[in-house]
Amino acid sequence: MNFRVVGVLGLPRRKYSTIEGAEFSFLIERGLLYVESGAIHAENYELGLRGIVDLDGACDLEASYRGTTVAIRGNLSDPEEVVLPFDVVTAPFDRMYRTKLRHP
Repeated sequence: MNFRVVGVLGLPRRKYSTIEGAEFSFLIERGLLYVESGAIHAENYELGLRGIVDLDGACDLEASYRGTTVAIRGNLSDPEEVVLPFDVVTAPFDRMYRTKLRHP
């Protein structure tokens, strides 16, 4: 995960962080990975994920931690991060109006 996202979400930072497990519910269709819900469990935090990833690396994801949601867009190697304050209200509107990934 991009280190800017870690900083924006305020995830606990350590030199080494052991990921203890992950759970994902997803669908692959026409070259797109639809993450309906996901969770990464680490030693001292749990990160929620949902969104779409193109098999070429383009993404339209949301990462959530302790009530803060960050929209992650663009290529996974250098994505753009946008904080969605009051995510209960802003996340649904952000999903409706943002640029969608192209379908092959």
